[in-house]
Amino acid sequence: MKEGLQMYKLRVCSIFTSIDGEVNGFHGMGEVSTFIRLQGCNLKCVGCDTEYSQFMVASSRLLTCEEVVEEVTTQSVGRKVTITGGEPFLQLATIDLIRLLYGRQFLVTVETNGTICPEGIERPHACGRLRIVADYKCPSSGISSSRMAQDLFDILREDDVVKFVVEDEDDLSFVRYKLNGGLKDCDAYFAISPKQKKGGSFEECLRWSRRVAEFVVGLCSENCYSIGFSFQLHRLLWPEATGPENEK
Repeated sequence: MKEGLQMYKLRVCSIFTSIDGEVNGFHGMGEVSTFIRLQGCNLKCVGCDTEYSQFMVASSRLLTCEEVVEEVTTQSVGRKVTITGGEPFLQLATIDLIRLLYGRQFLVTVETNGTICPEGIERPHACGRLRIVADYKCPSSGISSSRMAQDLFDILREDDVVKFVVEDEDDLSFVRYKLNGGLKDCDAYFAISPKQKKGGSFEECLRWSRRVAEFVVGLCSENCYSIGFSFQLHRLLWPEATGPENEK
């Protein structure tokens, strides 16, 4: 009986309060948020910055949704919560966690890798307290775009976000192609973020970030896209955060 009940619990990597390092669908980069990092992912992207959360491991905590919310309520300094991973929608209980959080008046951002369209999110009943930030994987990630769940991008709204993390010129060309093709009818806000390479210098990061910013401006000038420049602020501020024990 005990083993059967575990399916209703969540594998939790860490819970901590920090700032949202990227777009979140609410007030944007730099907003203070309490993070719920769930354990386990269905992808293995090149250069993943949270490799420690990819696999279901025994060292992670097995918690009920109520236990997670209790810990968040105790730790939080505001009403903003970010559910991330790993891949949150890989765990069935994530939907119950989301409902519980926005039912208690939290503002909830769910960061997903874009490969799973969840069932059971009653968006009309979230009363504006739920945002989905979905990655769209570029070639440099090593993940084929065929893995993206088109039905997820079809249900996104204008206050949700589709985020591209770009590493090189090929990625920029890919973004342009997708915005003019399969994503042209997506209602979400688009954000393009320069990837910060591990071990790269600050000057290299700044140079590539400027190139991406110029690309965003140019793309907006050419078309009527709703696009913004995002930046992995957390990667710049806390590059030493390589595990749940030193997340900030």
